[in-house]
Amino acid sequence: MEERTLLDYWLVLYRRRKSIAVVIISAILVAWILSRVLPPVYEAKAVFFVPTMPDAISFYSPDTFQQMARNPLMPSSHQEASAAYIGVLKSKAIAQLVHNDFPQKSINTLLRKDVDFSLSNEYMLEIYVRDKEPELAAGIANAYVKYFNELMAGYSLDSTSQKILSIASQVKDTKRRLDQARKQLQNFQETNSTTFLDEEIRQLISEKTNFQVKLEDTRVKLKETQKRIHALEKQLETEANLFISTEVIITSPLVDDLKKQLSGLEVEMAGMKAELKEEHPQFAALKNQRQKLTETLGKEIDRLIKSKVKAPDTFYEKLRRDLVILLADDVSLSAGIAGYNTVLKSIERRLSKIPSLQSELDMLTIEVQRYRKLLESLRISLEEARMQEKREMQIAIVVDEARPPTGPSFPILWLNVLVAGIFGLIVGVFYCFFVDYVERISKERRLGIAEFSQYID
Repeated sequence: MEERTLLDYWLVLYRRRKSIAVVIISAILVAWILSRVLPPVYEAKAVFFVPTMPDAISFYSPDTFQQMARNPLMPSSHQEASAAYIGVLKSKAIAQLVHNDFPQKSINTLLRKDVDFSLSNEYMLEIYVRDKEPELAAGIANAYVKYFNELMAGYSLDSTSQKILSIASQVKDTKRRLDQARKQLQNFQETNSTTFLDEEIRQLISEKTNFQVKLEDTRVKLKETQKRIHALEKQLETEANLFISTEVIITSPLVDDLKKQLSGLEVEMAGMKAELKEEHPQFAALKNQRQKLTETLGKEIDRLIKSKVKAPDTFYEKLRRDLVILLADDVSLSAGIAGYNTVLKSIERRLSKIPSLQSELDMLTIEVQRYRKLLESLRISLEEARMQEKREMQIAIVVDEARPPTGPSFPILWLNVLVAGIFGLIVGVFYCFFVDYVERISKERRLGIAEFSQYID
C-alpha cells in the first residue's frame, strides 16, 4: 500500500464534496426541524449575595446607636463561605419548601435537572431555573431566594430559642440563689444584730468612753464617801464613846440581801443605758426601784445603828443620819462601779466580735450583690434574646430579582444549526475517508487476485 500525501486526502474530499454537502445539509435540516418541533424552554435567573457583616444589632447594648449607622453591605470574597451557601441551596430542605409552593415540580427535578447554582466572578450567588413556562421559572428562582433567607434565619431562630430556654432556666436558678443569700444575710443580721455595724461601732466606742468617764467619777465619789464615812465614825466614837463599824451594819442578812439587789439593779441599769435613753419607761421603772431599795437600805442601816446606840442627843442624831446616808451612798456607788465594769466588759466583748462579724457580713453582702448583678444581667440577656427572636433577619441581599424571560433559552435555532453544520462537516469528512478507504482496500484485493491468477497460469 502506497503512502498517501496530504494532496491525496484533499483530492478525496474534493471528489466526494457532494456527499459531504449532503451530510451537512441533512444535519442542518434535522437540527432545524427539531428546533421547531421541540417545545421552548425558558430560563430565569436570580442573583443575590450574603453580606460579610451579618445583620446583627443589639437592643440593649451601649453601642446600639453606633450599630444603627448604615454601613455598605459587601459580599464575602471567600469562596469557601459561598460554597457553604450553595450547599444550603442544593439541600433537600429548600427543594421541599419550593415543591410545596410549586407542586408541579417534583423534588428530584428541582434537585437534579431544572435548577443550577453558581458563584460568579464577582462573588454573586446565581440561581438558574428552567421551565417551559417563563412565569413558573421566575417564580421558582425567587422562591429559592426567599426560602434560603427563611431557612438561614430559621437556623439562627432555633439557636436563639434554645438560648431563651437556657437563660430562663438560669434566671430561675439565680433568683432562687439570690433569695437564699438574702435570707442568710437577714438571719445573720437578726441573730448578731449587725444591721448597721459601722454605726454600732461608733456608738459602742462612744458608750465605752462615757462609761469609762462615769466609772472614774464613781470611783472618785466612792473614795470621798469612804473618807467621809471614816470621819463620821470617828466623830460618833468621840461623841458617844462607841464605834459603829460598817462590819456591824453589813453583817445583817437583810442588808446583805438589799446590797445584792441594789448591785444587780445597778448592773442592769448600766447595761440598759447602752441601748435605752433615761427617759424610756423601762429605765425609769428601774430607777424608781433603785431609789426604793436605797431608801429601804438606809432605813435598815438606821435601825441597826439605833439598836446599838443608847440615849442619842441632837448632834449625835445628826451625825447618825449623815452616816446612814453615806453608808447607803457607799453601797450604791460600789454597785454602780460593778455595773459599769460589767457593761464595759460587755462592750469589749462586742467590739472584739465585730471584725469577724464584719468580715462574714461583707461576704454575705457581696454574695447578695453578686447574685443581684448576675440576675440583672441574665434578665437583660433574656429580654435581648426575646427581642432578637421577634426580629426579622435579612440574610440574602437580592441584586437581581428573577423576571419571566421574554425569549426561550432552549432550543436556540442559530446555535443548533451551527452545531449541526459543524457536526455534519465532521461526519461528512469521516464518511468520505471511510468510503475511500473501503474502495482502496477492495481495489487492492482485486489486483492481488488477478496477479495471483496470472502467476498460476
